[in-house]
Amino acid sequence: MKITWYGTASLAVETVEVALLFDPFVPARGSKVEIMPGDYGAFTQILLTHAHLDHISSLPALCACRPREVWGTAAAGAAMKALGVTGARYHRLTPGDRLSFGDLEVTCCPGRHIRFDPALVMHTLWSSEMLRYGYNILPMLRTHLRCRERGETVVYQIDDGGRRVLLLGSMGLDPDFDYPQNADLLVLPYQGRSRLLEPAMEVLRRLAPKAVLLDHFDNTFPPLSREIDTGELVRALAGRLTVVRLEHGGSLTL
Repeated sequence: MKITWYGTASLAVETVEVALLFDPFVPARGSKVEIMPGDYGAFTQILLTHAHLDHISSLPALCACRPREVWGTAAAGAAMKALGVTGARYHRLTPGDRLSFGDLEVTCCPGRHIRFDPALVMHTLWSSEMLRYGYNILPMLRTHLRCRERGETVVYQIDDGGRRVLLLGSMGLDPDFDYPQNADLLVLPYQGRSRLLEPAMEVLRRLAPKAVLLDHFDNTFPPLSREIDTGELVRALAGRLTVVRLEHGGSLTL
């Protein structure tokens, strides 16, 4: 199982039989990340974790390149319709659904979106980035109004018969759901709070993965996103858990 990280929460999971793309994106103006819709050309199966703009707003451009099969919740489907996505066949998912793609089985589990705390909101609104990237604010606001998460963030459990990956779209879990433990890899989005170590450690304690791949720590939608220093988490887990941080476009194999 090969996993490639493109940026923010966008990952590809590939085997000899199938290639799945999760939460694809094209960065906003001003981002140092460089990726274009055509760079996702080989993928026909797209799965969405939730409907926020950094996870879904690039679908009109991606689906204009070639026909796609897109999977997600009712909120994601509503956002796609509001964005005017064409060239895609949409499949609605609810927690508990199981999908088979070649040698991969994907289970849709309930998740939670991390709650933005007041300190993060204030830091974002009053940062110099708001002036530097002010040209992005109005387009992002318009898109945000059409891309509503509506409490429908999901976690994907991905199995190939021997290995298991848990893929989170945001760093939150359903308090009442019994998630599988000891996954070979947990994909952990590391953004969304002013202090991230405590919620990250809580997720890791609950899921007890064998290794963790960090994503979503980059600045791909300025000024709403920012570059996150992951060093605090890496130091906290040193000697206890393998932490992987890839470069954009980098891959690992399980």
